[in-house]
Amino acid sequence: GFLQFGLPSQLHASVAYALLSSRLAFWLWHVTGDGFHVTQSFERRLPVPSIDVEQMERLADIGDRLWKTALQNPQVSVNRGRVSVAYPTWTQTELIDAIDDEYGAALGMDYRERLAEWHEKLVVVDVDSARRDLIRRKTQ
Repeated sequence: GFLQFGLPSQLHASVAYALLSSRLAFWLWHVTGDGFHVTQSFERRLPVPSIDVEQMERLADIGDRLWKTALQNPQVSVNRGRVSVAYPTWTQTELIDAIDDEYGAALGMDYRERLAEWHEKLVVVDVDSARRDLIRRKTQ
């Protein structure tokens, strides 16, 4: 079945989406899980910082912008007759950077640069591909 998050408001849902879209969550998902299934174990391991209303609103705003952008590019696939739809965000490096900055500040960690380099090395397979340039960080 699916892992469901019971969240008390749209604000909390948007913050959760932002945190789950962070490179820290992606890294944790790969080092403690299989990088495919989102499990309850992963949910328990993901650090959820205590943040004030302003921080929540900033993360929620970024999460909302990321979701609205992702909705513009659904990826439909069929595997053994089952149709699935994904909403990838890997080209949205500026929004992911903003999430990582906010999340890292809330945790008291400055991880963005290290995990951005790790993430790029993980997802960029063909360094000469023009399509892969979409993944590369725009700051380079």
